[in-house]
Amino acid sequence: MAPCKPIHLTFSMEADALHSKICQLIKKNRGEITGSKEEGTFIVPVPGFGKVAGRYALNHQAAILTITKHPLLLSCRMIESFFRKSLPKLEAEAV
Repeated sequence: MAPCKPIHLTFSMEADALHSKICQLIKKNRGEITGSKEEGTFIVPVPGFGKVAGRYALNHQAAILTITKHPLLLSCRMIESFFRKSLPKLEAEAV
């Protein structure tokens, strides 16, 4: 499956805090994340579908996520929608 177009997100929290929250969320869901607070890769299992893999880049209050591999039945649009709905919740939890 071809990579998805990059997903651009902005946050009010700084990259360090955002990275920490994302790591916790991925590990809580039995995923793996490698890299630094600036950039890296992740793999997250999606029950019933397989795994979603991608790259991330964090800079100040912006994040760019690029999905590099995903199950055929899980579209790029569905994945982007999930991130757009879920990641702001991380920010709300930090307040």
